[in-house]
Amino acid sequence: MLADALGVDPHPRHMQSVRPALGPGNVAMVRVRHGDHVEVFDGHGERGVSAERVGLRLAGQVRTYLSGGAWVGEYLSDQLLLPMALAGGGSFTTHVISDHLASNARLIEKFLPVEFDWQPHEGGWRVTVEA
Repeated sequence: MLADALGVDPHPRHMQSVRPALGPGNVAMVRVRHGDHVEVFDGHGERGVSAERVGLRLAGQVRTYLSGGAWVGEYLSDQLLLPMALAGGGSFTTHVISDHLASNARLIEKFLPVEFDWQPHEGGWRVTVEA
């Protein structure tokens, strides 16, 4: 179902089983590679939710990322802020300014002499840090 939704080869490239099971469900991961960047998406099995539904949700996240012009996904964007602040500057594009990104930026600004800014950029956002 996931492979069909994304239009890729359905044969699993890497599959790992953990025995005894450490949790109640399965995890599906999709890696999107372009250039030197890899974005990772995952979907977790849930009680009462079919594997097909989990796969379709995951496919939706991947398609949203691929259809946007941003390089960095929602769950990586807030993690890049501290290394950029310590380096003294930089920028990236993302499709959403999450609560995690905004609060992380404001917290870092309290401890380091940097300022974060985000401006609309081609249907997403350009996040910039300056010393």
